Amino acid sequence: MLYPANSHRALIGALAAITLVAGCAINWRASQRLGVDFRYVHAVAYSLVKGVDLYDDATRQPITLALYQGTLYGVPYPPSTGWVLLPFGLLSRSVGAMLWFMLNLGMLSIGLWAMMSAFMPQWTAESKLFAIGVVLCSSASRWCFLPLQSEPLVTGLLGLFLATTVHKHAAQSAILATLAICLKFTMGLPFLAIALLTKQYRVAVAAVALLLLLNLAGFARLGGMTAVRNYQANVARVEVTEPINDPDPHDPAAIMRTDWTFLLNLVAPNTPRNRVVAVLLTVALGAWVTVLALRIRSRVSDEVYVALISGPIVCLTLLVAYHHHYEALMLVCPLLLYVGAGNAVDRVWRRWFVWPVGLFFGLYAVNVVESFVVSHLGSGYLAVAKVASAVVVTVALAASVAMLARAAGERKDQVAELQLDTAAA
Repeated sequence: MLYPANSHRALIGALAAITLVAGCAINWRASQRLGVDFRYVHAVAYSLVKGVDLYDDATRQPITLALYQGTLYGVPYPPSTGWVLLPFGLLSRSVGAMLWFMLNLGMLSIGLWAMMSAFMPQWTAESKLFAIGVVLCSSASRWCFLPLQSEPLVTGLLGLFLATTVHKHAAQSAILATLAICLKFTMGLPFLAIALLTKQYRVAVAAVALLLLLNLAGFARLGGMTAVRNYQANVARVEVTEPINDPDPHDPAAIMRTDWTFLLNLVAPNTPRNRVVAVLLTVALGAWVTVLALRIRSRVSDEVYVALISGPIVCLTLLVAYHHHYEALMLVCPLLLYVGAGNAVDRVWRRWFVWPVGLFFGLYAVNVVESFVVSHLGSGYLAVAKVASAVVVTVALAASVAMLARAAGERKDQVAELQLDTAAA
């Protein structure tokens, strides 16, 4: 009876090796095709190393022209990003970009491994490696590595953070949350929300305090209030200077986004109003998620509790503010947790999360679909195609909240013994 089991593990191991190698190759090739967004994180690190205010237009243009053979419209990252990536400011763009690729790829893999080890200890090493390989081969990973964005790194940090949360390693959780919120503030919000809902108040306070201190020190080094005003001007230009960031999907140059503002602009274009609506929706749903989470906190295991709250929190983060489709890579964390949760989560609603998220962010080819729409339906339908990711994340939010509500609605004797299903491997 051992032969079939061993042969099954060998097959999974072979598939893991294939997907890991293919994922690394696909993402490396993608990063070599474009890789332009690394310039922005490199610029803020370089700015701190040299003590030069690259938020200032007149100062930035000649320096970035020499560094990157092209100018930047601005630097939208605060000094906190530069502090956590300070060593990159000492490197050339080419060397830094290669190491940035390796850091993102490595941290994504390590973070997912740590998360699966903490939440699904019954999974074999081959199964975990295969899961990582599948993630690396996904469309979402390729979308991130094409411009060399930081989402794989932040997703890896989230995986590590979820693992340290259930292991109750507060100091490690605080470090991970600080790194995430400094790298990209909006993508650090799930770390803070999960810390608060798991009563790790010191973790949340420490992360926010360090963020403020790092930014204070950074702006002081770059010129004080003048640097602050220059930074604010840079951020204000993000959606104006670069057409790809336009919050209106009707703009032919705009690329796919996940936020509700982008989705609402499809049917009723009015960015200021739709931003307010998005925030109000998030506040209302966030309050409901908090009530549901508090209701089940003492009735399920730590692993099940963190798995149940991770989905709604990540979805709300993607929907409330400006995020492009590649930033949805973070959904892979709750997706894997739901898959590994077995009978601890509602199976019907789990399908409504896993299948849309898995198929869209795993297989969707943005350029192919949009080219098909323009060729066969006309450019007037292109805006509809662009909101696909926002629709998928909204469906995922509904499914994840439904799973949480279903758990909260169960009788205490039905959920008191819920643990991760050891048969789900």
